[in-house]
Amino acid sequence: MNDFVEKGTISFPLNQNQFDALTSFCYNCGKGNLQRLVSGRDADTVAQKMLQYNKANKKELPGLKRRREEESALFKS
Repeated sequence: MNDFVEKGTISFPLNQNQFDALTSFCYNCGKGNLQRLVSGRDADTVAQKMLQYNKANKKELPGLKRRREEESALFKS
């Protein structure tokens, strides 16, 4: 996370909840997906797009859907 902030990949200032939500997302989805999620996007778009990372083998999984909803809610708070 700190690398993305320091290098400007995340172009908006993060509050603690946003940092925590993105850290959780990165832990679950990996740095590559985090980079794709945040590159060139504002905070509102990131919160919305985060919800799309809820599939495995093109199938929506209830556990991933719930996790992304919780991360998005934390990100927005």
